[in-house]
Amino acid sequence: MRFPFTIALFCLRLCLSAQDFEEFSELSGSPAYRTSFTSVATGGGLIYGINDATAGTMIFYKIGPQGAITATLSLEPTCCGYYGGLFASGGRYFFDAFRPDVPGTRLLLELDEELNVLREVTWEGVAPEVGAMNISQQTTGLVNFNRGARRISGDTLYAVVPYLLPQLGGRPFTQYEILGLSGEVYFLRDLKNIDSLYVHYYSTMGEDAFYLFGFMEGETVPGGNDGNSYGGLIGKFDLRNGQVQGTTWFEGNFLGSGTDGCMGQYFDGKVYASAYTSSSLQGAPYAGSGCPERTVAIEVFNENLQFERGYNLPTCGFLTNGGEAFAADREGYIYYANFNQQESATYLFKFDSLLNVVWMNTYDMGFPYAIKLTPQENYLIIDGIDRIIDPTLRIFRVDTASGAIVSSTELPGAAASAPAFYPNPTAGPLRLEAPSERPLRVRVYGLSGRLHGAHRVEDGTLGLDSLPAGAYILQLSDWESGELIGVQRVVKR
Repeated sequence: MRFPFTIALFCLRLCLSAQDFEEFSELSGSPAYRTSFTSVATGGGLIYGINDATAGTMIFYKIGPQGAITATLSLEPTCCGYYGGLFASGGRYFFDAFRPDVPGTRLLLELDEELNVLREVTWEGVAPEVGAMNISQQTTGLVNFNRGARRISGDTLYAVVPYLLPQLGGRPFTQYEILGLSGEVYFLRDLKNIDSLYVHYYSTMGEDAFYLFGFMEGETVPGGNDGNSYGGLIGKFDLRNGQVQGTTWFEGNFLGSGTDGCMGQYFDGKVYASAYTSSSLQGAPYAGSGCPERTVAIEVFNENLQFERGYNLPTCGFLTNGGEAFAADREGYIYYANFNQQESATYLFKFDSLLNVVWMNTYDMGFPYAIKLTPQENYLIIDGIDRIIDPTLRIFRVDTASGAIVSSTELPGAAASAPAFYPNPTAGPLRLEAPSERPLRVRVYGLSGRLHGAHRVEDGTLGLDSLPAGAYILQLSDWESGELIGVQRVVKR
C-alpha cells in the first residue's frame, strides 16, 4: 500500500477549531475532532506535525532557527486523519503512525530536515482495531499513540505503543513491537498481561531496555514491594523480548490522576519521572510546605530503578505534565516544564543530573505539552498551547544559559469551519445547516474505519435509516472534483 504526498512551500490554513469528546457515547457539539500535535528538534530547527482531522490529513512544518516556517508537507487525506508521533533516532527523523480507516496497518515515514520523504514503510496486521479509539482524546494535543516510545537501531524499529488508555472506556492495550524497516513483523507482545494488568500511561527508551510508567490492577509484577494495588509504578522491560526486568514504586503517595498521574524520560543512564502525589517527598526541597494534599514531585532513578533523589515543585496548582516534560543537554543538565493552573504560568526548571536547581523561571506560554533541545543551537524548545477550545499554538526558543526567550513562532490559525449536519445526536435524517450549491459526496464510516456507504447529497438531507445506533464519521467532499471539504462525527440514537 502506498501513501502519496503533496509538498506545499507556503503557509496552509488549518482548522484548529474543535472541541473535545469526553466519551464515545457523548457528542460535544463540535462538527470536528480536536487537533493533535507532534514535533521533533533537528540540527537546523524543528519539524512540527499537526493532525488536522477536520481536513483529514497530517501536515508537517519545517521551522527554521529564527522561527520562520520555510516548508510544509501534507499527507494524503483520509476519513479520520492520522494518529502518530514524530521522533528522532541516531540523527534521523521519523513519523510513526496508523490510519484508523485502514484497520491493522501501521505506517513509518523517514523525513529529512527539508521534509523530503526518504523512506516509507507499511506493516499489515500490526495495529489492533481498538486503536481507532484514539479519535477520542482527553489531553490537549496528545493522543495515546504519542505517549509511546520509539527507537531505530540499524534497520529495526523498536516501539512501545499505547493504543488504548483505560479512561477511554475499556481495558488498557499497550503493545511492544519489533518491526523491520523493509516491512517485516518480527515480534508483537501485548504488555497488559505480564503477571498482572499494568495500566500504562507513558514510556521511554533506554539503551537496552524500555520503561513504562503507570499503576497496577491486580497482583504485583516481580519487583513490586508493597502489594498496593493502585501504587504508582515504574517498570523496566528487556528491549529484546519485552520481558519485565524490574519494577519500583514512586517514593510519594501516588494519586494516579492529574493529566494521567505520571510520566518519565530516560537520559544518559538515569530515569527522570514526574508524579502526582498526595504528600511531599521528605528530605527533598519544599518538603512539608506548598501543597500537603495534592502536589507534584520529580524523582530521579538509576537505570536499574534505584531511587537517587527527589524534588517537590515549589507551589500549589500543578498537575503532572502528560507530554514530554523533560529534556537533557550535552553537558548533562536536565530541563523540566509544567503549567501552574492557579497562577496561569508555565514554570521552567534547569537542574543538574541530581535535581539541584540551576535556575527556575516563569513564563506566559500556555500549557507546555512538549520540550526538547536543538542539537546544534542547544536552545530549549517549548511547544505551548493556550487553551483547549480554538487553541493558539506557539513554539518558544529559550536560552539554556539564562532562561531568556530567544524567539517565538505562532502556527497558522483556524480556517473556516466545514459544513455541519444537524440535529446531532439524531434519531432521524440529518440536514445541512448551509446546503452547498454543488452536490456533495458523503462517505459514512464507523469508528473502526469501516466504510458503511457513500451518498450523493444535493438537497442538504442525509438519511442513516439503514445503520444501527452508534457513532459515525462523515467525510464530506465535492461530488465532481473529489476535493475534501470536512469531517464530522455524528451520533445516531
